[in-house]
Amino acid sequence: VEGRVDVELTDEDVERIADARNSEGPYALSNALGAVVSDHLGVSWASNVHTGPAQTVMAAGPHVDPFNGWIHHTDLSVTVAALLLFGRLPRVSDAQRDSWERKIARTGPSSRLDAWLALEYVGPVTDDVTEALDVDGNGVVDYRDVLLILENQEDAPSPSAAAGRRRESIGSVHDF
Repeated sequence: VEGRVDVELTDEDVERIADARNSEGPYALSNALGAVVSDHLGVSWASNVHTGPAQTVMAAGPHVDPFNGWIHHTDLSVTVAALLLFGRLPRVSDAQRDSWERKIARTGPSSRLDAWLALEYVGPVTDDVTEALDVDGNGVVDYRDVLLILENQEDAPSPSAAAGRRRESIGSVHDF
């Protein structure tokens, strides 16, 4: 967290994140990270549960284009996570996404680009693509899966790895 966000974590912050990482709740880690970072940045949230309607988001300064206008709160979470983990990445066309989904369903996630695109699939496992992205096998594609893909953790095999398919090391996002 400290490497991505300009904050100094306290021992209590680190313990809170560690407890959440070991929790079985599918959103425990993302909720804890959000709460810890928000506390340091002076951001407060009324809730971390689904509210339904889109929220107005305003920002000022360079590179704020992802934050202008009406944004659903879950899209805001994904946008912030993507920027913190990956910085600004190029857009992916529909044809590239279709090709990527076929690759993921066939061979599983293995690259930085796979982790980045997995952010857009956060939620319950519903098909072959989300099953392959659910690296920890808990039935939900969550931020822990994104981090495991990004870190290419070998202690939490993806369904494709469990099936004996080869996982490649993380490469450049431009390898697409």
